[in-house]
Amino acid sequence: MRKQERTEDLPDGFITGYSDADFAADTEDRKSMIGGVIFVERCNVGWICQKQTSVSQSTAESEFIAASVVATELHELYNMLDEVGIQGIHNWLLFVDNQAAIVQLKEESSTSKLEHVDIRYKYVQERIRNGMLEVKYVQSEEIKADLMTKALSANKLGELRALCGLVDDVKHTEGGVLETS
Repeated sequence: MRKQERTEDLPDGFITGYSDADFAADTEDRKSMIGGVIFVERCNVGWICQKQTSVSQSTAESEFIAASVVATELHELYNMLDEVGIQGIHNWLLFVDNQAAIVQLKEESSTSKLEHVDIRYKYVQERIRNGMLEVKYVQSEEIKADLMTKALSANKLGELRALCGLVDDVKHTEGGVLETS
C-alpha cells in the first residue's frame, strides 16, 4: 500500500487541487459531474461543481476531463497570484483518484479514444512536462472533491466539509443528502 500524501504534509509553496467526477451522473442526458477543491498552502480558496459540457464515454474519460478542469483552475490561480505579486508559489499538485486518468494526463501521445478530449486539454500535459504540475494518485475515500460530485451520508458530508476547512471538525449524526438506515 502506498503512503498517502496529504495537504498537511506538503512543503510551503504549493497550490493543491483535488479533482473528481461522477460518471454519467445525470440520468437524462448522461453527462458527468465535475468536482474540485483548491488550496493555496493549506487554505481552501475555491471549489468547482459543474456538469461536463459533453457526454463522456467512460469513467476514465470523465475523470480526465475533471482533472483537466481543476488543473486549468490551478493555472489561473497561479497566474493571478503572480500578477498581484505573491511570491513563493512554485508548484501545483493535483490529486486524482483514477489511475487511468493519471496515465492519460501524463502520456505523451494521443489515443484515438480520447482524441477529442486530448485536443482540448493538451496544455495540461505541457504543464506536467515542464515540471509545474505534478499529478498524484489518492484513494477514492481520501478525495476531497467527492463533496462536489456525489450525494453523501451526513457523516461523510461532515468529514469532507471539515477536511476542506468549511466547518469545524465535528461529528455530524443527522441531516446530509443521503438518509442511511
